[in-house]
Amino acid sequence: ASLGWSWDSYWAMSLFCVMLTVSFLQLGKTLSAGLGIYQNVAAGYSIYLYLSFVFSGFFVNPAQVPTNLRWIMYLSMVFWGISGSELSMLEHNDLGEQPCTSFVSCIVYNRNFVAHSSGFSLVTTAYKSMLALIVAFILMICVEHYLLRKKVLQRRNYKVRAEENAKPKDIMTSI
Repeated sequence: ASLGWSWDSYWAMSLFCVMLTVSFLQLGKTLSAGLGIYQNVAAGYSIYLYLSFVFSGFFVNPAQVPTNLRWIMYLSMVFWGISGSELSMLEHNDLGEQPCTSFVSCIVYNRNFVAHSSGFSLVTTAYKSMLALIVAFILMICVEHYLLRKKVLQRRNYKVRAEENAKPKDIMTSI
């Protein structure tokens, strides 16, 4: 309430939280389908979470990230979740609607200044952030489907070959 948070942005922020949670769950499922071994899944997930939180825009300003490391920021689902929820919150608050009493209050209570200083408005919008989370979720579902289908086909081929090897061979048909 100190920054003028409004209930108008409640549903948008809730949607960002739900999409971020569902995307992280899907990432875990996709890693499990691809790596299979628990230690590999835990290691991959831990490394991704660490890099995702460091480059999320919460600890490091997105505008200050070196250009050769921006790909990490763009692959971070936390970046898209935080940026989208912050920008939607700033869109629906009443910052800047109060009369300016001093130069400092005009700068501090200007929602464009707050969005610009956070670095998110230079990189993305709330719409792009939600779209990135939805695309990441759908892409991970497709990758998980492909990996699981590949495993099922491998098992089916193994069973067929095992059955063929288990059948007694007729000497006359093999000649």
